[in-house]
Amino acid sequence: MNEESLKEIEYLNGILKNIDYSKDLFNLFVDDETQIVGVIGGNNNSLTKYMSFKTLYNTILDLDKKIKKSFREAISIAYSEEFVFDPYCVELSEVEELVYYYIENALFRIEISWDILAQLYVLYYDIDVPVDKIYYKRVFNPGSNRYCADFMEKASELNAYFSEDDSTETDGAWKGNHKYMVDYRNKMTHRNSPNIPSWSNYDFSFKDHPAYIIKRLEEDYSMAYKHTIEFLCNYIGTVDEGKILDDLI
Repeated sequence: MNEESLKEIEYLNGILKNIDYSKDLFNLFVDDETQIVGVIGGNNNSLTKYMSFKTLYNTILDLDKKIKKSFREAISIAYSEEFVFDPYCVELSEVEELVYYYIENALFRIEISWDILAQLYVLYYDIDVPVDKIYYKRVFNPGSNRYCADFMEKASELNAYFSEDDSTETDGAWKGNHKYMVDYRNKMTHRNSPNIPSWSNYDFSFKDHPAYIIKRLEEDYSMAYKHTIEFLCNYIGTVDEGKILDDLI
């Protein structure tokens, strides 16, 4: 393996390492041995809201494990000696099918992680919208006062990131990664596979190298992590454990 490939692997693994959700962030104890694991029913107080956040955080932890597993498997294949990339070949080898499988697996879960971030904001600000109708691009749309009137600055920041112009000529993280991810997903779900080159009136396209896709997706996931952990740490900083335990009684 050449030096450039080793640097790329180090960079990609470094991104994953820096995404670090603590499994203990939402541990709440009544005493030294008794932990609160859940609350159902009752009034909508600080305790029930805290446990709702804990439920979402457990989902975040689950997504994170699966996203990282998919990326690590994809990296190991994409940089292996067995992997041979031909952008013009329509028939995928078994190795190619596997690496794109792990990439797609990670992609769908990254998009879910953005929706989870939106759910955190909806929960915190008590926005009246059904859980199954929460979509991150609606919640973080600064043109919609229905959702983000209380966090317009953050919505504007995220909306600018979502619509960032594409640029891969920069050092470090590229620009337009989120838009790339969405376009890639849309092509999979509404048109034809982006992993199979096409020469037709329906579509004219070549497949991207897995290493290129992995970099773009990892950098987008890193951005989702940045905003999610920022929100969660701010929330935890406002939590009054004494009041929460009083609500338990």
